[in-house]
Amino acid sequence: MGVEKRHPHVKFSRTIRLGKNTDLDNAVAGEVEIGSLRDNGTNIQRWNGTFWENIGAPKAVTEITFADSPYPILTSDEVIAVDATDGETILVLPTLRKGDSFKIKKKDSSANKVKYQGNGSNIDGLSEREISTQYNADELIGESSEWGRY
Repeated sequence: MGVEKRHPHVKFSRTIRLGKNTDLDNAVAGEVEIGSLRDNGTNIQRWNGTFWENIGAPKAVTEITFADSPYPILTSDEVIAVDATDGETILVLPTLRKGDSFKIKKKDSSANKVKYQGNGSNIDGLSEREISTQYNADELIGESSEWGRY
């Protein structure tokens, strides 16, 4: 069975075949076809027969501070790292498109919150969400009618 995977940095010219093992994180020699590819959320990786090796470009990180607030998230943003040391920082999500995704992470230890707003679309039922703890992160994925947090 072929698996189609789209990634902004890697273009496939053929169908990639995976072995029968569905637990790809714990694959061992012989369980996955050599040359099989996967997207681990950060990189495209290829099974070399022993372990998964990175072959894709890492995701781009966009650094945001209070001075950038309110920051309109771009559809090209992949990871947004926010330093809210100087004040509550607001991010505005792009227009909802099914399948779009990005991650938001709070980097600083201040009491200031990182808030993100749906720009006309809800985020798991609410128009606004927040991250208040250092190193916490949300991954957002465009669903049929709203943004979903994962």
